[in-house]
Amino acid sequence: MRTLNLPDRLFSLSEAAAYLGKSPRWLQYQLAGPNPPPAYQVPSGRSSEHSKTQKKNWGFRKSELDAWLAQFRVGTDLAQLVKETLAELR
Repeated sequence: MRTLNLPDRLFSLSEAAAYLGKSPRWLQYQLAGPNPPPAYQVPSGRSSEHSKTQKKNWGFRKSELDAWLAQFRVGTDLAQLVKETLAELR
């Protein structure tokens, strides 16, 4: 059987929380915060009249979570700093 290589598929809320090492509740709290992670509201396939009472289905791309998380990095990656500085000097 052949497996698909889907490195940037959509994670569910639970999968994204596990990837970040946090609880799903923490991730839901972040979605309502001032700097939410990038997310997609995935349609549930139900009619729009029921959508107000349905739980939202969230989707998260690994690459976008990584980029969002990078903005909170503390400290400096010296190798990256040297690379960027050399690129600016050229």
